[in-house]
Amino acid sequence: MQRVRITDAQRWNGALEGLPNAHVLQTWEWGAFKERHGWRTERWLWVKGDSPRAAALVLSRPLGPWTAGVMYVPKGPILDYGDAALLASVLSDLEGLARERGAVFLKIDPDVRGDTPMGREVTALLQRRGWRYSPEQVQFRNTLLLDLTGSLDEILARMKSKWRYNIRLAVRRGVTVRPGGLTDLPLLYEMYRETSLRNRFVIRPEAYYRDAWGSFIEAGLAQPLIAEVEGEPVAMVILYRFARRAWYMYGASRSLHREKMPNHLL
Repeated sequence: MQRVRITDAQRWNGALEGLPNAHVLQTWEWGAFKERHGWRTERWLWVKGDSPRAAALVLSRPLGPWTAGVMYVPKGPILDYGDAALLASVLSDLEGLARERGAVFLKIDPDVRGDTPMGREVTALLQRRGWRYSPEQVQFRNTLLLDLTGSLDEILARMKSKWRYNIRLAVRRGVTVRPGGLTDLPLLYEMYRETSLRNRFVIRPEAYYRDAWGSFIEAGLAQPLIAEVEGEPVAMVILYRFARRAWYMYGASRSLHREKMPNHLL
């Protein structure tokens, strides 16, 4: 198996899309976005013959002129985690790369459920190789997976009855949802800022989100949805999508019309 550094966006995303559980945080666009905000990138592909077997977008942030500082593989590496030999080979290469670059540490966060047999095997393999669990998590560990197979009625039937009630209540009370675009970026940020103040969490400057949201909207990898009551925006979500998966990564709501359940309709 050969490890190849990829410098072409189309080849990278094409190879990534064909791998198991490809994640939007491993796309070319995410690396380009992080480069604009102080990170360096390396994109490595493991190939056997003509077949991509694994991929890793490696981010690094220097702490000085002579070191790579910290290295991070967001939601990766991407590979079949049921293949222990492949995982061991990829980890060995990443460990060697970190040593070669003089990194203080290398962090990975494989997109694998820890409470499954495979997840426990992956954890055990990492521990045997000297990896340690970090209490400082970059991405949210606790996520919810929604199966979108079947009709809309079938998806609704799988929800709790109270959720179905609130969705229908929102419709009866006049809540509508429209797709957003680049012209909505100031509005999206203002709702996000209001939510951060109400719920007391820290957010970044507006320019960061204009880039994080806008560049992915332009690339066709993100779609804002905006809930309105009589034309007045009251809530929003921003969905990212890649390789037949979608992620609800950002959401916000205003204090107005919360009793009309706009978040449930979204």
